[in-house]
Amino acid sequence: MHTPSLREGLRETRRFAIFTNLLDEVGLGAALDNPSYAVMLLAVPDQVFAKLRSGVLSHWRTDRGRLGGLLGRHVIRGALSIANDLRSPAGRLARGSAPQLDGGRIDLRQPLLASWWLDSADPAAMARMGEGFAVSTFGGPVEVRVRPGTVTAGDVELQLAAPCLGARRWYEVDHLIGAS
Repeated sequence: MHTPSLREGLRETRRFAIFTNLLDEVGLGAALDNPSYAVMLLAVPDQVFAKLRSGVLSHWRTDRGRLGGLLGRHVIRGALSIANDLRSPAGRLARGSAPQLDGGRIDLRQPLLASWWLDSADPAAMARMGEGFAVSTFGGPVEVRVRPGTVTAGDVELQLAAPCLGARRWYEVDHLIGAS
């Protein structure tokens, strides 16, 4: 059975062409091609780049180091998962009402749990409401924080109910982390 690469999955959606091209330009595109390579993306759709002021993207392209650091914070080593925290007393749900996890629907009224896996079956870090941890990205560490009804990575809110490719391969985000 063919496991699609991240690049194939992004191409199928037809909304991430600029993002994937920029990753290629700064040398991070290889992380998209190997289906078994342990990365996940905070993927930036084309519509976000279309909203940039005129000339900003071409200016970033002249400074590959800055662009690489900016984009690198969107390529997380390992996998990041968000689910309902069923171990919390407040997270206990009535029988038969448990939410679907890992890319399915998440009940924002229930406590959330963020987990990060890195080369292991056990999570390298976990955070519940009010907690956080740093994930390793190709652009340096990015803090993941759990707040009521949301999880943030850096300064972007993760779209919790949005499906990912396969098991935790990407989250679509609405802006570039740290861009000004």
